[in-house]
Amino acid sequence: MPDGLRQACEQFEQVMLAQLLPRSLFGSSITNLDGVTPTETSADRDLFAQAFAMAFERAGGLGLSRELLADLGKRG
Repeated sequence: MPDGLRQACEQFEQVMLAQLLPRSLFGSSITNLDGVTPTETSADRDLFAQAFAMAFERAGGLGLSRELLADLGKRG
């Protein structure tokens, strides 16, 4: 199986996971040591969602990349 195809399938799963995760899941309810809740932006939540999706996919994810890779491998 070409390594580029595997990477493309993994990236596809990461993008799908990042889009499916609700942004409210990454809202800040944590306060710093001064008792102040840090200011966050939607870009912060998007970045965290992408990082979370990447880590989740690398840990096995939903298996979407493996299934996609297997299906594309049958056609190639």
